[in-house]
Amino acid sequence: MSEPQLTTVFYRYNRYAPVIILLYVAAFVTFFFISLSLSPIISAVGFLLLILPPIYGAIRKKSIFSLRRIDERRLTLTPTHIQVGDVQFDVSDLKIALYIGGFEDFRYSKNNKWITQNSIYGDQNHLSFRTAKGVEDFQFYLRDYKAYQSLCAVADAWKSAGVKVAVKEQFTREFVRDQVNRRSNAAK
Repeated sequence: MSEPQLTTVFYRYNRYAPVIILLYVAAFVTFFFISLSLSPIISAVGFLLLILPPIYGAIRKKSIFSLRRIDERRLTLTPTHIQVGDVQFDVSDLKIALYIGGFEDFRYSKNNKWITQNSIYGDQNHLSFRTAKGVEDFQFYLRDYKAYQSLCAVADAWKSAGVKVAVKEQFTREFVRDQVNRRSNAAK
């Protein structure tokens, strides 16, 4: 059997976000003072147009208004190393913390009376590790159940090899497996 491996994208902070936010706040305040001399209808339309972009950015899954963006490098996790772009770290030298939030379009139900089904985006997974130079933090994406299984296999391989790793999962693996099987059986 081949060694488990996961190659995925990760996110980084959009360095232009503070500038965009400051410009937006300046435009909003400027329009507020200008609106005192405009008719109420024009002021209402103007405020509506100024309020819509942040609302759109907040409710959209992946928005151009996001404070983060996808890094052009790739994150590769294997039982022996972690690779970020061209830089490779041997896992035996690291202290690793891994949070598994879920994978893209993972649908689950906890028998909630009001919400029959919840869905997760695959971008709430976190990896942090300490090197000799400092701490590296990554928020990364899991595209599907197969990527989720690969990540779990890599984490299990780290534990069995004696790597210092702390893994926290939003859902137990049994729950995820049950929900995926339930969904695939419902699709048949």
